[in-house]
Amino acid sequence: MGKGTVRLKDIADRTGFSTNTVSLALRDSPRIPAETRELIRQAAASLNYLPNFIAKSLVSRETKTIGLVLTDITNPTLTHTAQAIELALAERGYATLFATSNNKLSEEKRCSNWCARARSTAY
Repeated sequence: MGKGTVRLKDIADRTGFSTNTVSLALRDSPRIPAETRELIRQAAASLNYLPNFIAKSLVSRETKTIGLVLTDITNPTLTHTAQAIELALAERGYATLFATSNNKLSEEKRCSNWCARARSTAY
């Protein structure tokens, strides 16, 4: 296998299962026996498979991404709070996008609108 992105088809070829079975197994579907799921997970790991989160978000209709607007990124209290939020979200499988308004209401509105547009275009 070359250096390209590993696809579900590559895992299917490696294991002898269909692409659909591989997809279901990697999503922990109860329709796939535990032994088969484990075999497919091992093959995925050996191929260094990384899920395509963009494709996944199109199917699930959620990006699992949160936008956080800070008024002043140099404020240590806000920076520590943002870090705590980011860590807590990461534990729950979310990514965090940060923006700063530099204490300007117009920038805060722009950043908030950007987050709202990003959310609405995810669907």
